[in-house]
Amino acid sequence: DRLDNEIAFTESNISKVQSNLTALSEKFEILAETLKNSNQEEKDNEREISKIHSEISGLDHKCELLIRERHALEEKIATSRHEKTSMSKAARNLVRKEKALIAKIQG
Repeated sequence: DRLDNEIAFTESNISKVQSNLTALSEKFEILAETLKNSNQEEKDNEREISKIHSEISGLDHKCELLIRERHALEEKIATSRHEKTSMSKAARNLVRKEKALIAKIQG
């Protein structure tokens, strides 16, 4: 009788262990699948990050080109203003010389 109880108790424990083992095995499979999916998501994210870095690099290059172009245009504008000012001064000097020459001729 006591031996039957021990056998029943042991079989019950074996059944619980097998049940726990089955549950743990299912959880392990779920975690393994989750890990696989996470690894794939990580690879996808790394590819996206790489694309974004490339885009940023391209935009940086475009910005540098635009800045150089802006500096060149600013330099042309400054040169043009200087030339305009020089020409204006030269024109005023010519008018003064012309008036002085006319005054000499008439005088």
